[in-house]
Amino acid sequence: MAVEVKHSTTVVVPDDGTSPVGSDEWNAVHQLTQDGQRMLGKPSAGAGPTQEMDGAAVLAFAGAEVAGAAAAAVAAHVAAADPHPGYLTPAEGNAAYAAAGHVGAGGTAHANVVAGGAAGFMSGADKTKLDGIAAGATANSSDATLLARASHTGTQAASTINDFNATSRAQTEAALIAGTNITITPAGSGASRTLTIAAAGGGAGTNLAYDAATRVLSSDTGSDATLPLVSSADAGLAPASGGGTSNFLRADGTWAAPGGGGAPGGASGEVQYNASGAFAGAANVEIESGNLRLAATTDPAAPAAGGLLLYARLIAGRILPKIVGPAGIDTILQVGLSGNSVFMVAPASGTSAPTAWGGTLTTAATMSLQQTIASANPWLATSRKRFQTSATAGNATGMRTAYRQWFRANAAGFGGFFFRAQLGMNINLNGGQKFVGLCASTGALDGEPSALVNMIGMGYDSTDASTGNWFLMRNDGAGTATKVDLGTDAARNTTHGYDLIIFCPPGAATEIFVRIINIQTAAVVLDTSYTTDLPAVNTGLAFKAEVRNGAVAAADNLEVAKVYIESDY
Repeated sequence: MAVEVKHSTTVVVPDDGTSPVGSDEWNAVHQLTQDGQRMLGKPSAGAGPTQEMDGAAVLAFAGAEVAGAAAAAVAAHVAAADPHPGYLTPAEGNAAYAAAGHVGAGGTAHANVVAGGAAGFMSGADKTKLDGIAAGATANSSDATLLARASHTGTQAASTINDFNATSRAQTEAALIAGTNITITPAGSGASRTLTIAAAGGGAGTNLAYDAATRVLSSDTGSDATLPLVSSADAGLAPASGGGTSNFLRADGTWAAPGGGGAPGGASGEVQYNASGAFAGAANVEIESGNLRLAATTDPAAPAAGGLLLYARLIAGRILPKIVGPAGIDTILQVGLSGNSVFMVAPASGTSAPTAWGGTLTTAATMSLQQTIASANPWLATSRKRFQTSATAGNATGMRTAYRQWFRANAAGFGGFFFRAQLGMNINLNGGQKFVGLCASTGALDGEPSALVNMIGMGYDSTDASTGNWFLMRNDGAGTATKVDLGTDAARNTTHGYDLIIFCPPGAATEIFVRIINIQTAAVVLDTSYTTDLPAVNTGLAFKAEVRNGAVAAADNLEVAKVYIESDY
């Protein structure tokens, strides 16, 4: 419905049509026009024009009015003496509903404390008793269940059980039954009661038991005994060893490790010795198949005074036993002369032919004994035989065997030889010829040594310069020899001597070993072996040490200190 407004005063003057507002317009009903969703009102206090109010303004205006009215109503309600006349006050409720109004089995009012089995209020004592009952108590179990032993678990001290000791003693005595030759005698009473178990005579055995941990020997017929340990003064048991395999029991009754730690030293098979309190292996002394074995080594230094060293030495391919004393001079030990075949040549006095042992020696003049005693030159201080030619060209002299005694074999157990000779010279003739060694020829040297066949030895030809060196020569059954220049350690001179060793192993030997030492300088001139251009197998060889002046009409000579040839046959 539209809101209409009309003037309270009516104009009666007719409208003449000339005034902007005539009586018709004044007296008409006017309608108000406003925005949508608006209300008219006066939200603020005091008089004033009407205003449009939106929804928020209306709610705010209404809320303030309502809140004020509500607050006033609540205040009036609280201030009233009886704001709820339709309800009972606390005093009215207590009076209206007194306990006398609750009738029970005890009468119109409950008794303060009821008798047993009757309903009523609980006494303080009963409440205390009720509070003392634990939650989940088995009040519903029977006395039989509660008193049964099976219902109780845990342990209980024997002292809290009446007659426990007496009852257990009685049961124990009743359970013991005496056997043959055994008596059981109770005595005393109460806590001091005892049982004596005794064994009677009649040959009954004694049972013994031994505790290894405590060394206690117990007996069922007598007193126990603790066995003593062994000591330096008393016999006894050995103490615990502590394990292991190397400790030993000392005289004082204690276990100890062997001196040096007990572990062997060196390599397997080596002989053990005390090296400053520890085991050590002798590197060159071994046990092989239960036998003593000397491993080949180098010549050692001279030992301390009062002893000598025994060792094995590889000499020209042959292992030989040697000794060396405090003087530092080493010596090869001699083989059994009753078994091996030995040929030896040693210088003789004056112009006599050298002494030969084990064979026949062919010699030629001129011969003389040479030795410069106290010389600083080891070769010149050595006793040696000098063989010297005449001044006629083509003259030869020296010594040789007129038969062939040694050979290189081709089957096990046969042949082989060990040759050693010491040689030098007093004249170094240019164009001269010399040879010391083994060869198939048994005649006197009549040409170049290198032309000899089936030979091996030391020498030089007439074509070799006197300013050169000695040669090692070897040859098979044909052609000329292979010559090895021995170098400056074997230079041709008149003051140096040479130790020549040739070794052909017995059996099917395919190798011949050669070692040459300069006696003056101790230099190793040659130490090797050869497998080619060797004397033919099963060809006899003779010893030859000869000098020839060749085509030169002048004297030449050769000096030989000693000769040794050994074979196993």
